[in-house]
Amino acid sequence: MAYIVGMDRDYDVIVIGSGAAGLSAAVAAADEGASVLIVEGDKQVGGSSRLSGGHFYAAGTSVQEEAGVIGDTP
Repeated sequence: MAYIVGMDRDYDVIVIGSGAAGLSAAVAAADEGASVLIVEGDKQVGGSSRLSGGHFYAAGTSVQEEAGVIGDTP
């Protein structure tokens, strides 16, 4: 069993996964003063976000337009 860096102390927040959502949650918690540990099962940071192919859909997608959504909120 390998030693896990950082597991010799307590944390306010433990984030599972280092994808876009996990890193965003970790930053938000740290900005509020929490001590944060990020746990990633892969050898690289980024989770499935690093495999997304660079596509990110936000407001104004064809699906939203077909549903009659204008802008970024219904």
